[in-house]
Parts: sequence; C-alpha cells; structure tokens
Amino acid sequence: MSRHKAREIGFKYVYQIAFGQPLIVENDGFWDIAEEENKALKKDERIFIESIVNGVKENLEEIDKEIFSKISGRTMDRVFKIDLAILRVAVYELLYNKNLSYKVVANEAVEIAKRYGEDSSPSFINGILREVIKEKVETKN
Repeated sequence: MSRHKAREIGFKYVYQIAFGQPLIVENDGFWDIAEEENKALKKDERIFIESIVNGVKENLEEIDKEIFSKISGRTMDRVFKIDLAILRVAVYELLYNKNLSYKVVANEAVEIAKRYGEDSSPSFINGILREVIKEKVETKN
C-alpha cells in the first residue's frame, strides 16, 4: 500500500471527528472492526494512519486555528466537512511532521479532494495550504 492510500484512510477517520465521533486509533481491537480494506494493512501502515488520526485529534484546536486564520469570513459550519477533514490532515502534517515535503503534503491533499470533494474543493484546499506553507517557509527564514 502506498502512503497516499494510507493518508486517504486516515482522512476517512479524521472525517468522522467532524461529526463528533470519539475516535482514537491505537489498538488491534479497532482494526478488527475496521473496514475490510483496512484489515490487510501492514503494521507500519497502521502506525502511519494512527499517527495521522491521533495527531489530528490531539492537536485539533491548534490545527483548526491555523486553518480558520486563513479563511476569511467563514465559520466551521460553513466549510464542507470533507474539505475540513482533508485540511486537518494536511495541516497536521505540515505543522507536526518535519520529515515530509510540504509540496508532497499539498499535492496529496489536492488529490484526495479531487476524489472525495466538490468541484471547488481542490482549488479551495490548495489555496489554504499555499497560505499555511508560505507562512511556515517565511518563519523558517
């Protein structure tokens, strides 16, 4: 399985957070009841997905603050839940996973948006992530 597919699975679980699901992915019991496609995951893939889901959940307030600081005039209830989940995963990776290229993170998010989002989702997500990346790169220099 690719990292892209693992991110896609992670996004699906993060999406549940938008609906108040108390989801923590951390043990074999969870994976036993997970969707059929997830049962074939290797241990390192499960760990990667767990890090995404738990990382988003643990840092949700800061992640949402970052997202909504880039969205003018919109509140959480006015953002498409799928777009929000995609942004949460991508912003988590940009802020907390120092080993990933920001270009890869943005590209992956846009690809997931093309598959699951509305027609406007890829450009919306790309625009928000471009602002997050710009700020992140500027603060490094």
